[in-house]
Amino acid sequence: MINRLRILAIVAGVGLMILLSASLPLNGQTQPPAAPTPAGAPRSAPAPAANPLLARGPALVSPEVGPDRRVTFRFAAPNAKEVTVTGITGFGGPPIAMQKDERGVWTGTSEPLEPEIYQYNFMVDGARVTDPSNAKLMASYHRMDRSYLLVPGDNPWTPVAGTPRGAVARHVYYSAVTNEEREFYVYTPPGYDPKRSKPYPVIFLQHGLGTDAYDWIQEGANTTLDNLINQGKAVPMIWSPAWDTARRTGRQTSTIRRCNATSCAP
Repeated sequence: MINRLRILAIVAGVGLMILLSASLPLNGQTQPPAAPTPAGAPRSAPAPAANPLLARGPALVSPEVGPDRRVTFRFAAPNAKEVTVTGITGFGGPPIAMQKDERGVWTGTSEPLEPEIYQYNFMVDGARVTDPSNAKLMASYHRMDRSYLLVPGDNPWTPVAGTPRGAVARHVYYSAVTNEEREFYVYTPPGYDPKRSKPYPVIFLQHGLGTDAYDWIQEGANTTLDNLINQGKAVPMIWSPAWDTARRTGRQTSTIRRCNATSCAP
């Protein structure tokens, strides 16, 4: 082992000497200066200026809910001609106008909003996009294509500090009925005891048209139950939302409901 280490050290030393000699000028001569650019020769284009919006730094805060329940939205699009916020005022309602500053950041603020969960998108020169500064997304037929926000207030789906929380688990299974992998979710209440003698009530929920099973969680169904159970307005229970559409067709059928009944029910 010692001989191997000595050989390795010798080889490494020789390699270092070769590298050093390659980097030194021959016969003490210095490297000649670079030849000047001939007059009239084309010059290389200067490097483009760095975009300050692409540099690392504090992320844009969007949406930002103020104490007066006005919501401010921000979107970085230096080259856009027009950006608005749609969906906050409801389907078909007027969009929220946005103004661009010298950095290329568009900003718009809503009127005071009622405590509720709101869905929205940015319209950027006619293209509908989600809010890149907001990780909260709503699903629609298996596409995460809408952003959403909560304006807190006195309602059951606003989280209350200190309230015990239940757990939500995601389950994936293969369905021979629809010939695809599907998923469902299961909520268990705070302090859930799988061995207790009295069974928990179980509720199965179906989502509406244009949404999916996870919408129940995104829109605060689990938070609502947490609050109601903590306030003594609901008994501890289990609930499970399941997909009511087929991924390949997007249609609601009795076949899919049969799939849910045979695969999700205990």
